[in-house]
Amino acid sequence: MRKTVRLVWMICICLCFSACGGKAPVKPEEADDTLSMSAEKLWEAGGVAIDMRDYEKALKYYQLSADKGYVKAWKAIGSLYYYGDGVEQSYEKALEYWLHAAQQGSAEAQASLGDLYARGEGVDQSFEKALEYYRLAAEQGLAEALTSLGGLYENGNGVEQSYEKAAEYYRLSAEQGHAEAFDRLNRLVGEGLVEKKDAVVRKADKPKIEAKTKQAGGSGAGSGSVPAPTAAKECYKSPTGAHVYTGVPGRTWRCKYCGNVK
Repeated sequence: MRKTVRLVWMICICLCFSACGGKAPVKPEEADDTLSMSAEKLWEAGGVAIDMRDYEKALKYYQLSADKGYVKAWKAIGSLYYYGDGVEQSYEKALEYWLHAAQQGSAEAQASLGDLYARGEGVDQSFEKALEYYRLAAEQGLAEALTSLGGLYENGNGVEQSYEKAAEYYRLSAEQGHAEAFDRLNRLVGEGLVEKKDAVVRKADKPKIEAKTKQAGGSGAGSGSVPAPTAAKECYKSPTGAHVYTGVPGRTWRCKYCGNVK
């Protein structure tokens, strides 16, 4: 009886195998549903994979999205190469992808290019080039770029040093809810370098600002030479001693130097 049942079972398997053209039937979870996904949905799927720290899958989705011309996917792939997540780390490859996205009008990619030039990562350091890209992004209202512009003016890198101009850019960024700009502006006011009227963001608003910043994500503010950090922002691996948070917009904030995540 057992032999008969086994024989019938094997015949059924063979019939199924033949009906599938000689290929084993594909399990539902193995089916490739990427063909029906839009470029935006593929990018979003890449973001979910980033959250799960599955960088290889993220790269797959981002590449499919980029192949369909989605600019945000080009920016995201550049970020993977910048950190070496799922790929061999390469500032040069990050530059390639970010440059393509920047040319398509991505403010986040423009700000990231500014970061590369400000730090001299994969390129010859040039605050003038950093200024050029930060301004392009700032013209689109990107808070991170406004903060970085403020950093250049505060430290006189690539521009004539001006605390007033720095405060102006910090204020514009802080009003969008960028926490780093808030901290810098408060410090300038606290040190008497600009007038108190420049501190337009109340101290009580800081928790709300930090929450909004985490939700908004960004290219990595503060690369235009980070001012001296507070004790809560110390990074012993950074040349300036401050955490420099960068990451995939809307996904991950991580210090480039020590890996601290916020």
